[in-house]
Amino acid sequence: MTRRALASQLSVVLVACAAAALAEAVAGAARVWPEGAWPALRYASWSLGLWAIPLALLGLLLAILLAGLLDEDELGVVLREQWSVPARRQLLLVALPLAALLAAIVFLLSRAVARFRNVELAAVLLSLLVLFALGLVLAAGAWLLKSVRGRTARWLLPAAAGLVVAVSGWLLVQARSGLAQLNPWLVAAPLAFLLAFGLADRSARLRGLGLRAAAAVWLALLAAWGGFLSADARAAAALVANGAWSPPLVSALRALSDFDRDGYSGWLAGGDCAPLDAAVSPGAREVPGDGLDNNCIAGDGGQDWQARRPSWGSRAHGEISNMNVVVVTIETLRHDHASFVGAPRDTTPELRALAKESLVFERMYSSAPHTRLAIASLFSSLSPSQIEWLPQASEKRMRRIGPSTPWLPELLSARGYETIAVLSDFAAFTAEEDAGFERGFRHYDTSTKLQYRGGTMWGFPAAQQIDKAIAYLQRA
Repeated sequence: MTRRALASQLSVVLVACAAAALAEAVAGAARVWPEGAWPALRYASWSLGLWAIPLALLGLLLAILLAGLLDEDELGVVLREQWSVPARRQLLLVALPLAALLAAIVFLLSRAVARFRNVELAAVLLSLLVLFALGLVLAAGAWLLKSVRGRTARWLLPAAAGLVVAVSGWLLVQARSGLAQLNPWLVAAPLAFLLAFGLADRSARLRGLGLRAAAAVWLALLAAWGGFLSADARAAAALVANGAWSPPLVSALRALSDFDRDGYSGWLAGGDCAPLDAAVSPGAREVPGDGLDNNCIAGDGGQDWQARRPSWGSRAHGEISNMNVVVVTIETLRHDHASFVGAPRDTTPELRALAKESLVFERMYSSAPHTRLAIASLFSSLSPSQIEWLPQASEKRMRRIGPSTPWLPELLSARGYETIAVLSDFAAFTAEEDAGFERGFRHYDTSTKLQYRGGTMWGFPAAQQIDKAIAYLQRA
């Protein structure tokens, strides 16, 4: 590998990396654009700065690899020369369908072992089974390559293409619910890299500039990096919220900069106010009066403070005793998308009208990020760690709520209320799961069908649930 070869390949790769960084910045800025041109432009500068150094280092490694393998040659020319050899073509025709077949086998094995509750055992089994499948595929490939070598197999090309298309289509169909959750802008940066690399690889002028072109791109990336370092904590939050590839990069950089290994970083809004002291972090327990901000939240917890009592509106309550109680839960409702608390789109017109004559809590925090734990807290007035959880059989999805845990439906039933629950057939809350949610309900209806695949709910059964609930209430 010569210095000239490295300079030639470096100029090509860095231009492609810069194009990928620009595509990532534009993808995120497009999501910020409704807030205005200036926020979008500011976000683009943050994104370019975040990716500047990682892409510059990745470009250097890739350029060294290409310079060692190709010298100053164009990658496209080398590939065309190599693919012109009949033996290479035969190898490709055999390898592609076998690779697709191996992907299908690995997918099926992964789905099978995912049912294991023991994660370590599942990982070991998957590794062994994949190695076995790989051995079978390689043996089949060797036999197939030997059988077609030295003669033209006209059936092989359409058969290989058909298998690849069939397996790829099947995988896409099986993973459609998961793919629907991905950010569509994920394709922007890789596509921009490939297009820019293809054009730059064929540019004799760019290769002739060599280190001068590479230095110009590097200086631009360093300038963007410097601008990012001067940004405030809003930059990391914006990148995580709007970026396509930026969220995993921010997480990785936070993990690398967690020098005291307490799970939090002092960089990229990681929350650690003492990056070199493992005893101080957002996850630490606050010790009142010790003069330290142990949990990095609003100083020492020993300072005196007085809670501000809420203002109770007379119209929000009516009679203090013997009130009817209706609890409506909405799965993963976002505060900033509900118009009754100020979202720009009128997504909840009925709740907005009701809010005018109601007591509205503008700050309401769930006790847990999982529905089953949050509902258990709501009905028991205990945090999830305080609830009595009893063990169940291994096929159950969660532990059972013990009888010592106070349960609101049971308490209301003892006071003469007719208690009714109308849910979907989501398995965790059914009577068959026997997790204790049905305790105290006279009517516990889980007949509404819910399609749930791959972490995604399909269809909207809320209207059916509301009709059933109204029917129960009219008979009560």
